[in-house]
Amino acid sequence: MPFAPVFAIGAPLTGLLILLVAAWLPPIRSYRRFVVPTAAGLSFLGVLFAPLEPAQVVLLTRWRPSAFFGVSPALVAERGMWPLALALSCAVVAGALVQLSRVAEPRLSLDIAGMGALVAGLVGLWSGNALTALIAWAGYDLAWGLGAAAAGLPARRVALGAGVGGLATVLLW
Repeated sequence: MPFAPVFAIGAPLTGLLILLVAAWLPPIRSYRRFVVPTAAGLSFLGVLFAPLEPAQVVLLTRWRPSAFFGVSPALVAERGMWPLALALSCAVVAGALVQLSRVAEPRLSLDIAGMGALVAGLVGLWSGNALTALIAWAGYDLAWGLGAAAAGLPARRVALGAGVGGLATVLLW
């Protein structure tokens, strides 16, 4: 199993869990602002070193929705997607560092949306089949909707954007 792509996706997932735990524990709540830049930076390092390993299929689960696809969700970190994955992870790291420097206490929903978008984007770029791509882009649409709502966009704009994104995902299917 390739280490770098799994690490690149696992670091922001771990960051998501730490964000949720830190939000409920008052003694460590003040350190929550450092979770997103750290997780995004570790993910960036995983993406940076992903081309050094051979592309292998990684099965995410043994679940097989045979009525629709007949395959399990899988990842393949192909070299052709590496520049896009690098750009995505670099953009998230840059955004997290800018947010860290400007805001005293970033909103939890924005942090969760950023980490969710990074995970969904990387899984979507490195998807090994159509099922994985659909699940990832549906997750990306949800993360976008959460981030747009947390940023203060009007509810109509959030619903329209998330709805059109979800419709595009369904049309891909």
